[in-house]
Amino acid sequence: MASAKRAIIEVPEIQQQELTFPLPLRRENVIAFPHQKPKPIQETVNTVLVKYIMLFICAFVLAGFISSTRSAYLYSISQAIEAGQSEITTLQNNNEMLRIKIYQASSLESIEQRAIGLGFHKPSMEQYLRLPNLAVDIAD
Repeated sequence: MASAKRAIIEVPEIQQQELTFPLPLRRENVIAFPHQKPKPIQETVNTVLVKYIMLFICAFVLAGFISSTRSAYLYSISQAIEAGQSEITTLQNNNEMLRIKIYQASSLESIEQRAIGLGFHKPSMEQYLRLPNLAVDIAD
């Protein structure tokens, strides 16, 4: 039994902290090789240049968007003007047709034709006058 106690005493206890490995900091990019010290990764692209390029692209897209919306607005305005002009032309033509119909309906020939159609006769050259206080003896 004594040998069993000795084995328990000789085995060291492993603590929780000894099982974990330290992690790199959040912002540090690290590549670890087995026999080398960890090195941060170097930036391969100039970030200032990338920012200026992105700014230029955004400005170009914004200018294109503004230009296209402006041209669409001007196109819709021109369509409305053309529609108004065609409506004015149509109304002017209708107005002229109405003037022609009014002229034809008020002419002397059309008025005579309507009067004859209603049963009136053309006036003759004879004129009848009624004379007041003139006694006519029909018996004679």
